[in-house]
Amino acid sequence: MFVTEEDRARADWPLMRDGGVALYWRPAIFDAAKAELAALGYKLVEVSCRSMSKLCEDFSAGVGWRDVFGAWASWEGNLNQLDDLLYSWPDDWPGDRAICLSAFHTIVELEPDWSRGFVGALARGSWSQAIQGQRLITLIHTDDADFAWDGLGGVSTSWNWREWFTANRLPGSEPKGAG
Repeated sequence: MFVTEEDRARADWPLMRDGGVALYWRPAIFDAAKAELAALGYKLVEVSCRSMSKLCEDFSAGVGWRDVFGAWASWEGNLNQLDDLLYSWPDDWPGDRAICLSAFHTIVELEPDWSRGFVGALARGSWSQAIQGQRLITLIHTDDADFAWDGLGGVSTSWNWREWFTANRLPGSEPKGAG
């Protein structure tokens, strides 16, 4: 997967190394990360978290929920079903994927326990896919510059390298070098 130094220079390397889930505060940096992954051939699954119904609708369409489970037209937020999907993507879905969650702070406010379970499932799914030779990355945009969760799928959420330092997430600041 990431064997050579050239592999480790890819935009997805730090995301996978740090647990497969990355946080973004600045929309421009979130959009740049999505563009970098798309350039690497990732299928982007764009999910708006403005409401539970919108999140479920976007996620269902983006991952082809009906194709996987047939009996259900769309995903309705059942985290056990999500785990089933993330542990065994269908064989006819080759390639790497990025789940891109926008306005995540909204769903955290509406459904704090559920949203933690949701991201935990995505973090576990990232590891599960990695051992099967696929890459699954979750990009989370939030307007909460202090957002952090520990212990998701055995890892913590991490800020992307451009916004790693708290000073880079302050209103009016410009991102400075981070590593």
